[in-house]
This record gives sequence, C-alpha cells and structure tokens, in this order.
Amino acid sequence: YQRRVRAIKDTVSVLYCLFTPTMDEQKNKTHKKHSVGAKATKKTEVLKRKKGIDTQPNRGNNPKAFQGFSSGSHKAKQQAKSLEKREHVYHMPEMDRSLANLMDDPPLLVAVVGPPGCGKSTLIRSMVKFYSNRNLRKLTGPVTVIAGRSRRVTFLECPNTLNAMCDIAKVADLVLLMVDGNLGFEMETFEFLNIAQVHGFPRFVGIVSHLDKLQSSKSLKKRKKFLRHRFWHEVVDGAKMLCLSSMQGNLYRGTDVLKLHQLLICVQPKIQNWRNTHSCLLVDRHEDITNPDQVAQNPDMSRTCLLYTSPSPRDS
Repeated sequence: YQRRVRAIKDTVSVLYCLFTPTMDEQKNKTHKKHSVGAKATKKTEVLKRKKGIDTQPNRGNNPKAFQGFSSGSHKAKQQAKSLEKREHVYHMPEMDRSLANLMDDPPLLVAVVGPPGCGKSTLIRSMVKFYSNRNLRKLTGPVTVIAGRSRRVTFLECPNTLNAMCDIAKVADLVLLMVDGNLGFEMETFEFLNIAQVHGFPRFVGIVSHLDKLQSSKSLKKRKKFLRHRFWHEVVDGAKMLCLSSMQGNLYRGTDVLKLHQLLICVQPKIQNWRNTHSCLLVDRHEDITNPDQVAQNPDMSRTCLLYTSPSPRDS
C-alpha cells in the first residue's frame, strides 16, 4: 500500500512539472488606466495645470462671479446667506399695493350649486377663511374677496329654487357643482345642468364632499371613478373634479382649499354668444332711500331704491 501511494505522488509531481509554465512563458494581464471617474478627472486636471492649460475656460472675466466660500463651515454658510439676502433686497421689484388694477376689472363670479346638505355654505366659509382669515357664521348674500394681485372673486350660494337657478345660470362665470359623494348625483344637480345648457353653459368644476363616510378604500376608489365618468358624461370629457377630504374644525382642510384657490386664479371665463346678446347684472345689495316721513303717511306709495351692482360683464 505504501509503495502504491509513493508511486501516485511521483506521477502527480511529474505531471505538475510538465504542465506548469516557466517564468519566461507566463504573460500577466496588462494594467488599464481609468479614463472615466473622479480619479481620472483629477489626474487630467493636474496634467493640464502642469502644461499651463486653463481647466475652466467658460468662467469668463467677471471678478465678482465664482467667489464662493471654499470652506464648508457653519460660519461661512451664515455669512454667504446674509450676503445673498442683502443682494436680493437691492434687486427686489416694487409691488403695486394701491390695488388700482383690481378696481378696473369685474370680479370673477363663482356660483356654488348643489343639493341641500352637501356643503355649499361650508365651502364658501372655508374660502373666506383662507383669503381673509375671518370666520363667517352666516351667509346672507354674495361675498367678494381678493384672490390675487389681479383678481377678485365673488362667491354666491345658489338656493334650491328654479327662479334662482335660472338667474345664476345667466350671470355666473364659473360654477362649482357640489356633489355628495355618499349619495351621488341628485335631482337638483341635473336641473341646474339642464338650465345652464339653455343659458350659455358656463365653465363647470365638480366638487365631491362627504367621501369620509365611505368605509373601505376599495369602495372609495370605485365611487370616485363612477362620479368622475358620470360628471364627464354630463359636462365634457376631462372636466376638472376635486375630491374634498374630511373636515377639520367645521371647515375643509387647507390643502383642499389651496387646490381650489390655484384653480380660481388660473381659470378664464368663456366668451359666450348668449351672454353678449342677453346682458344681465347681479345686484349685490339694495337700499330704500325713500323719505321715511312720506312712507309713514302713505305706506303704499312708490319707493325709491338704490342698487349696488358689480361692473358690467367682460367684453368679448
């Protein structure tokens, strides 16, 4: 047994010597220099500096530019921030705070339409709180707020009567169609849509409320899809529709109100042939200026009233 083991070891050593290459025959893999990356760019910059080549030829000859702080310390960052603020004040444009341009253009008349209990008054109170930081307890008529540097917005709640719907369809520039997400589209919604088709059909935006009453996320997703496609079928394909989340402190959340504000400052009223041929005015309020002594003597006499109206509608 030992002789056999010794013979096997001898044959293995002989085979190893035969097939192992010598130092002259061995060829190692050549080293490849990095052509891309941080090290390669550093090396190229060093070589260019040695040869006298400019590494940043596009910097220009402005002595004030490209003079930032090389150190990243907190003190250097604070100094740079204060210098930037000071330079920004020098070039700050002056704002026109006289609001003279707001008085020239009429306000955008936004009508809030929907069935009772869908959140029309809450939406208007939330918008007034967003713009003026004031709480309205009760709405008694149209409310005008300043929505931007060049836009005023008048909010008007539509009562659930056919006469009020006809009047508002004639003068509204934008209609916020409130829909109860828990109940869906109701009779008042379809009535106003039919009336608006006769009176020029202004721009419509759908507002869905009371979606927090739906329990599961699956039913919420299905209801949103159904309401969106039904709204597109009634108005136009791709019409804007906002879904409001749950209320906070008897008002809608600030994120939802901000989305509606971004829509109001960008929307432009439609130029309608029906409006140009049938001019209408909205009376904000009226006052009886008849002499009270004459009214006391004759209660059935003719009265003299003073009407406060918004400016004339926009010209085409």
